[in-house]
Amino acid sequence: MADATRAMMDLPLAKERLISDWYRMVYSGIRRTTAVAKSADPPLATFFAEEAKTATAIRKA
Repeated sequence: MADATRAMMDLPLAKERLISDWYRMVYSGIRRTTAVAKSADPPLATFFAEEAKTATAIRKA
Protein backbone atom coordinates (compact mmCIF):
# COMPACT_ATOMS: atom_id res chain seq x y z
CA MET A 1 0.00 0.00 0.00
CA ALA A 2 2.80 2.41 0.90
CA ASP A 3 4.55 1.79 -2.44
CA ALA A 4 1.30 2.36 -4.34
CA THR A 5 0.68 5.63 -2.50
CA ARG A 6 4.25 6.79 -3.11
CA ALA A 7 4.00 5.95 -6.81
CA MET A 8 0.65 7.73 -7.07
CA MET A 9 2.09 10.90 -5.48
CA ASP A 10 5.43 11.05 -7.31
CA LEU A 11 4.21 13.00 -10.33
CA PRO A 12 1.92 15.47 -8.51
CA LEU A 13 4.63 16.14 -5.94
CA ALA A 14 7.24 16.75 -8.64
CA LYS A 15 4.85 19.12 -10.43
CA GLU A 16 4.13 20.99 -7.20
CA ARG A 17 7.84 21.47 -6.58
CA LEU A 18 8.49 22.66 -10.12
CA ILE A 19 5.61 25.13 -9.88
CA SER A 20 6.90 26.38 -6.54
CA ASP A 21 10.38 26.90 -7.99
CA TRP A 22 8.92 28.62 -11.05
CA TYR A 23 6.84 30.97 -8.90
CA ARG A 24 9.83 31.89 -6.73
CA MET A 25 12.01 32.60 -9.77
CA VAL A 26 9.35 34.68 -11.53
CA TYR A 27 8.56 36.67 -8.38
CA SER A 28 12.20 37.45 -7.67
CA GLY A 29 12.75 38.31 -11.34
CA ILE A 30 9.91 40.80 -11.24
CA ARG A 31 11.38 42.39 -8.12
CA ARG A 32 14.85 42.62 -9.73
CA THR A 33 13.50 44.05 -12.96
CA THR A 34 11.37 46.60 -11.12
CA ALA A 35 14.35 47.68 -9.00
CA VAL A 36 16.52 48.12 -12.10
CA ALA A 37 13.78 49.99 -13.99
CA LYS A 38 13.09 52.41 -11.13
CA SER A 39 16.74 53.00 -10.28
CA ALA A 40 18.86 55.81 -11.66
CA ASP A 41 21.96 53.72 -10.89
CA PRO A 42 23.21 52.09 -14.15
CA PRO A 43 25.50 49.53 -12.41
CA LEU A 44 22.45 48.03 -10.66
CA ALA A 45 21.67 45.93 -13.75
CA THR A 46 25.21 44.58 -13.68
CA PHE A 47 24.85 43.81 -9.98
CA PHE A 48 21.82 41.58 -10.66
CA ALA A 49 23.17 40.04 -13.89
CA GLU A 50 24.59 36.83 -12.39
CA GLU A 51 21.48 36.23 -10.28
CA ALA A 52 19.25 36.72 -13.33
CA LYS A 53 21.41 34.34 -15.38
CA THR A 54 21.17 31.67 -12.69
CA ALA A 55 17.40 32.11 -12.38
CA THR A 56 16.82 31.77 -16.11
CA ALA A 57 19.13 28.82 -16.72
CA ILE A 58 17.39 25.69 -17.94
CA ARG A 59 16.99 23.29 -15.05
CA LYS A 60 17.93 19.75 -15.91
CA ALA A 61 16.05 17.12 -13.95
